Amino acid sequence: QEAEQAGDLVGAMAELEKASAMVPNSAIPNFHLARLAFASGDDERALTQAQTASSKDAACADCWVLQARIERDLGHPTEARECAEKALEISPDMPSAHGVMGLLLYEAKEYPEALPSLEAAVAAGDPDPNVHLFLANSYLVLRQGEPAVEAYRNYLELFPDAPNRDQVERMLAQLTGPPQE
Repeated sequence: QEAEQAGDLVGAMAELEKASAMVPNSAIPNFHLARLAFASGDDERALTQAQTASSKDAACADCWVLQARIERDLGHPTEARECAEKALEISPDMPSAHGVMGLLLYEAKEYPEALPSLEAAVAAGDPDPNVHLFLANSYLVLRQGEPAVEAYRNYLELFPDAPNRDQVERMLAQLTGPPQE
């Protein structure tokens, strides 16, 4: 933890490797190795460690969510969805599980199915900007104008430095029309 807090991901991963060797039946070191590898852009190592964590503790919903995120990042939507489903089976109210499932359903253009997962994730405070943006986009695709406007506004409020801010503001202007005087 100290190495990670100091920004030394390599050192943190080295310490977690030692911890994993000391407690070979525990999923915790593998989960954190996966998390750090994913954060540092090493998706293959992250996936291996996440799969190891999930195999050691099949009831670890966080492990399944992380594995789903990694699989999604690697372009494996079927595997990602299976992992998200396992996380939701274990923890039906888990915001991050709903968030990743909503992203996967949205990307599969299953907008009506994505909407409840995205709504649940946003309501629970999921910090992923894409969850908030895809919620707004889903409302728009499903021709639900008022909720789309509210979701886009919430997105801009929560993520004021979003790289697509200008595009979202233009979308809002199209949805709401010219300002009333």
